[in-house]
Amino acid sequence: MEERAERPTALRGKIGPHQLDLIVGQTDSLPTLAVVAARALELSRAATAPASEALAGLVSCDPALTARAMALANAACPEAVATARDAMARLSPDVVRSALLSARVLDGPSAPAGESGLDGAAFWRHSLAVAVAAERLAERLAPTLDADEAFTAGLLHDIGKLLLAWAVPKSYARVLAAARVDMRPLADHEREVLGVDHLLAGRRLARRWRLGETIENVLWLHHQPIEAMPASPARYGLVGIVSLADALARRERVGSAGSGPAGTSCDELADRLGAGREAVSAATDALDEAVERYARRLGLDEPVRGGGCWRDLSAANDELGRLNDRLARAREALAVQAEAFERFSAFSAGLGPRAELPDVLRGLAEAFGAAMGFRGEPTAAVVYSLDDDGTGAEAVRCSPGREPLWRAFPLNGAPGEDASLRDLLAEPDAWDDFLALGACSHQPLRCAGQWLGGVVVPAGARDDVCRALATVAGMAMGIVRQRCRAEALNEDLARASRRLAEGRDALIDAETVAAVEDIATGAAHELNNPLAVVSGRAQIMRDKARSQRQRTAWQTIADQAQRISEVIEALMEFARPAPPEPARIDPAELLTAAAEAFASSDHPQAATWKVDIEVGERLPQIRADRRQIQAAIRELIANAANAGPPGTAIRLAARSDEAGAVVLLTVADDGPGMDAETVARAFTPFFSAQKAGRRRGLGLPTARRYVENNGGRMWIDSRPGEGTIVTLRLPGMLENGGGKAEP
Repeated sequence: MEERAERPTALRGKIGPHQLDLIVGQTDSLPTLAVVAARALELSRAATAPASEALAGLVSCDPALTARAMALANAACPEAVATARDAMARLSPDVVRSALLSARVLDGPSAPAGESGLDGAAFWRHSLAVAVAAERLAERLAPTLDADEAFTAGLLHDIGKLLLAWAVPKSYARVLAAARVDMRPLADHEREVLGVDHLLAGRRLARRWRLGETIENVLWLHHQPIEAMPASPARYGLVGIVSLADALARRERVGSAGSGPAGTSCDELADRLGAGREAVSAATDALDEAVERYARRLGLDEPVRGGGCWRDLSAANDELGRLNDRLARAREALAVQAEAFERFSAFSAGLGPRAELPDVLRGLAEAFGAAMGFRGEPTAAVVYSLDDDGTGAEAVRCSPGREPLWRAFPLNGAPGEDASLRDLLAEPDAWDDFLALGACSHQPLRCAGQWLGGVVVPAGARDDVCRALATVAGMAMGIVRQRCRAEALNEDLARASRRLAEGRDALIDAETVAAVEDIATGAAHELNNPLAVVSGRAQIMRDKARSQRQRTAWQTIADQAQRISEVIEALMEFARPAPPEPARIDPAELLTAAAEAFASSDHPQAATWKVDIEVGERLPQIRADRRQIQAAIRELIANAANAGPPGTAIRLAARSDEAGAVVLLTVADDGPGMDAETVARAFTPFFSAQKAGRRRGLGLPTARRYVENNGGRMWIDSRPGEGTIVTLRLPGMLENGGGKAEP
């Protein structure tokens, strides 16, 4: 493994809490756009007041530079700053220029972050849109809040995405690809692919860089469900403001951060926070124009000059910065052994309540290296921490004058009482190029009798001093690990809160279906016999009628009785559909059959509509009930035909994910579209947006029941004036027939 790469340490598999802390601990800056960094560097060269003011304004509009400036300012002063302008006022010109020279840049697809597929310019515009909307909302909803702080919080709300896209670009590219296929919140895909989401990553980064508890909560909780939000914006503060600003920016489609649909509608969130139409309108009025003014200040649409030279210069200065850090640590490491003991005591006394495990490991390794050194010169030392499940260990080696080296090692299992470190390691030889065990002394670190980790120093070190220091080190590690468990529990509770909110709609749907089933069953029991009598008597009287007028009247009674019976049957079919009879279905054949069935139906517009079908290559087959799925698609075609003027094309399409585990069928039209309220109620039984000649309002609810009955999902994407797209997500049959996707 390299001593230190430009990126955080590469990790295999999903990212756990400790691994996320390693990534955050090794991240000293986030990438910005090359054109922004070049413009900022040019302004930093001019030693004039207007140039300094322009530089502060530019930094305050860039999420990566804002976070970096606040981190540098907060590291140098115990009183935290809340805005980029406050941070720039504290930093000297030399510090600002050094930070700009070592800034990482995004410069097209060939740049490292380009591998992630994150659109930098679109991400910057989305961040600016949320910042502007948050500033405007704060001015109207919470006058006690600082509007500049609201702007900064909105600007930084998604930096967790920037961190993950930079740290694990190839994995993040898979996240973005999955989000484009399956319309779910991006955080869901992040947790499935990476093991963590940008909310948690942003929180850990904000804590590491001391951006303040308010910013930390905004980064962590801005997608929290509205049920978990207090009703008063004054109580909830910036989290609620930024949540609404984010939802409004998505609705207005200003920029993009690679996210799927918002989990909460703007109207619901605005009502919860007490934001009326006037406040929402003020927040979104000419929002895209305001963002473009900031974009011109940043130069987002301008080409960067000398992109290759900029990357070379940035890499050289980044290496220069790391060399300076190493030299500084080397000078500090030339302390005598007495000073090393004082450092260790200071480390123990200064172990704050918010210290992270990587901080503790690195601090312990440096303290042991100083205390165990010879003739006052520090030596190399390794401190490791065992995972809670006993399957792995994270270790750091601190050597004089060199960057800390981090490694992860697999274990044989939980350690026994008398086990040695070599017995504990699943691959002992893998440790040798880290620190040779045969020439080292190992001391376990325990707390309350539990083996939590250990320290490894070169042989010949003073064992008595090592054992004495190990007692204090074990207690420090135990305290931090216990707090980390509490933090993990807190984060699990937050995720559980989101899952409960997500399950609320499903519970409401289930209760609605159960109520409709009771109504339909009772109606069928109470009405079928009387309806049969009415229908039969009406037919008899029709046959005995002496005039055409009488026959027509009796036939109308019989027809209406039959209509009531059909309504009851439709209710029963919605509430209690027949169990599916799954079979292999070719998607192209299914769409063609549904289109032909609609064309040959008695629908009044069947002959005037054109249905286009587009099917992707090498699609897997679907395992579902052919009758039910075809009926669902036919109902969607009929709804599309009712939506617009005759002759407009209806588009049917089928595609799948890369693994072939999911097939997505879509029915699209260019009709007038639906507003948010209509979309929200589209699957409610008996609801219809048509004012006259309305249908029963059971078509879409029954279609969704059919899809869910076959292990799938259905959703609607529509906006007024932009048509409607309805998507069916169904499990695909793998080529070897060995399985299907979970819904």
